[in-house]
Amino acid sequence: MFCPLALGVLDTLVWWFEIAFMATLFEIEGHFNFEVTDQRSDIFSNGIILAELLLGQNMFAGADAAESRQRIIDLSIPQFRNESESIDLRLDAILQKALAHDLEVRYDSAERLMKDLEYHMYHKGYGPTNETLSKYMKELFPDKVPA
Repeated sequence: MFCPLALGVLDTLVWWFEIAFMATLFEIEGHFNFEVTDQRSDIFSNGIILAELLLGQNMFAGADAAESRQRIIDLSIPQFRNESESIDLRLDAILQKALAHDLEVRYDSAERLMKDLEYHMYHKGYGPTNETLSKYMKELFPDKVPA
């Protein structure tokens, strides 16, 4: 499993810039059908990034940008808890809602997504400190994050 925390600082920055660039490709998800888009398109993009961080791969990545766009339209969203044992039922539900193709089902604001993610972390006993975040990342990626 890939974890950006295992990379050097420069590699991590390059990796995040690549993710941010790729996210702009995914933001056009609503434009494929000539729909009006809003902030929920950004939530979809963030869902892709979160899923990639947790799975270590981009489920929509194709051979080129056109194939990636087509995969966004065609692929159904998987049950992430079946893809990785580090993803529990609640985190899977958050990912499902962030990546829902139906805009009425998708999060309507990044704030709501953030609150659900924070609640998920805090409910598992991880408070808002660097130490507890580090502990959480070590549990998610035991073979990738240095002890």
